[in-house]
Amino acid sequence: MTRFGDFTLLEDLGRSDTADRYKASHATLGGPFFLKVYSRLDPTLHAELLHRCEVLLGRQHANLSQHLGHGVVDGLPFVVSPFLEGIDLAEMSTSLVDRRVTIGLESVLLVLGDLATAVGALHAIPSNNGTPTMSHGDVSAGHVRVGADGQVWLTGLTTPRSEGPGKPPEGRWDLAGVGALVYDLVPLLRGGAQRPPLPAPLDRVVRRALGIGTPEDQIGAPELVDRLGEVSVALKLKPDRGSFAELVRRTVRSVEKRVAETGSRPFAKAAGTSS
Repeated sequence: MTRFGDFTLLEDLGRSDTADRYKASHATLGGPFFLKVYSRLDPTLHAELLHRCEVLLGRQHANLSQHLGHGVVDGLPFVVSPFLEGIDLAEMSTSLVDRRVTIGLESVLLVLGDLATAVGALHAIPSNNGTPTMSHGDVSAGHVRVGADGQVWLTGLTTPRSEGPGKPPEGRWDLAGVGALVYDLVPLLRGGAQRPPLPAPLDRVVRRALGIGTPEDQIGAPELVDRLGEVSVALKLKPDRGSFAELVRRTVRSVEKRVAETGSRPFAKAAGTSS
């Protein structure tokens, strides 16, 4: 397939359990765009998909992938967002491990802070039908995209992830996802998987994000952003977006070189793991 409706498919970006993903251009709007075709989404979730799309349409935030439009072609729902130049964090992590490249804790704090900011912005979006505010449902490395200037975006916003009929995912699980991401990034830290436990100030904040402890210990997104900032101060770390951006650019070049040489990527669901 080289076309989908008014879109020309430029590159196949892989698939998830529910959708096929493409880099695409539009007959009149140009591009490139990120086109997601929900070819395997349970039909009972189509209404929820439409609801999420309508709520997200027109919303903009520096740390959220913007939803540009949606529709149906030959019975298949689709969504369109900007094509974000860069790399998914899951693919970046795999490439760094393969190349034995390490990062500092300051880079981890930068990613966590931006991701917590994204979750807070998503949760703050008011619904247009009186239901609870938006939540993501799968905040994880595969739904984090990083750009060549050190940007961090939360992706996969439109996909329905209900816990049951009429039960959207609870926002607290999004915060738990931010906390859990720390452990995905531990193998990348200087010292790798054998490094000592997380520094106490960060461990305390992560445990609160994960919901460990009493209900009073649970934390919201704005407070998580503040606490992560306090961790940076306590550990005398200064997140450097310029250095992180250079790391992203080197990783993208490495992945592109591997693709050119072997025709395969270091991560099986490359360049668009966001479902």
